[in-house]
Amino acid sequence: MANLQKSTGGQLSRGQREARAFRLIQVGAVTGVAFVVTTILSLAGVMGDHPAIVLAIATILCGVRFRMLTRKR
Repeated sequence: MANLQKSTGGQLSRGQREARAFRLIQVGAVTGVAFVVTTILSLAGVMGDHPAIVLAIATILCGVRFRMLTRKR
């Protein structure tokens, strides 16, 4: 118990929150576009539907994380 250090996992600064929100928007947009493309390709019979499902889940998770990050405190 002698080397206890202060936890660094506190609140994020405003700049850190803005950067994280921007990255979430970027990743969500890319996965959303990829979801649309893979859905069209799976409907055309070119590929299976599993990648589209994974991309849909990733897009939803990015949206939820963005909403959690930008909600009022």
